[in-house]
Amino acid sequence: MPSATHGLPGDRARPRRMAALLDQAYQPWLARLSDAERAAIHAWQSLDRRYRSIQAVVRDGAGDDAALAEASALANAVLAGELPQDVEAWRGIRSCQNVFGVGINSLPTLRGEVLTLDGFFAVTLDPRVAVAEFTRPPLPGGPVLFRIRLPAGVHAAWISLAGDSALRYQRELLLIGPIALRIGAASYAGEVPILEVEVV
Repeated sequence: MPSATHGLPGDRARPRRMAALLDQAYQPWLARLSDAERAAIHAWQSLDRRYRSIQAVVRDGAGDDAALAEASALANAVLAGELPQDVEAWRGIRSCQNVFGVGINSLPTLRGEVLTLDGFFAVTLDPRVAVAEFTRPPLPGGPVLFRIRLPAGVHAAWISLAGDSALRYQRELLLIGPIALRIGAASYAGEVPILEVEVV
C-alpha cells in the first residue's frame, strides 16, 4: 500500500468515487473478457515483472511465444474497453532526464510539446499511488508526476476490476500506444513536481 504523501492536489475521495463509477460502467466489458484476456491481465500484474516481456513484444516486436500471446490478448482487452466519461489519471516517472532529456527545473520549457508513447501505458486514478510506487527511488533528473486528462471514448482496460484483487488499491487503467500527450503547465507545490498533460 502507498505510504503517506504530501502536497498532492484534489479530493482524496475522488479516486474512490471514480473507481466505483468505472466498476459499474465496465461490467459488460468484464463479462466479455476471454480466459486468455483475463490471464494476460494477471500476467501483466505479476510480481515477477512479466510486464517487461509483454511490453517488449509491443515496442520491439520481440518475445517468446507466451509473451506474444499475452501481448495480443492484453491488447484485445484494452481495445474492447472504452472510458464512459473524461477521467483524471496519474502516472509517476522516476527520471525526468531519461524521459525528457532535462531536469525537473526545466519542466516549464516543455510546455506545448507533444510526447508520443508506444507500447502499453499504465495509469492510476490515485496520485498517492503514483507517487509512492512509481516515483521512488528517484533517478537522474528527479521524479515527475503526470496529471493526465483522458477524454471519454479512449480505449482502456480497467485492470483494477479484472485483475488481482490484492492490487485493487492501485486503481490501474491500461491504454495502448501510440499515445500522443500534449504537455501543459508544471507545478512545484508538492514533494514531486506535477506536469499537466492531455491525450490528443
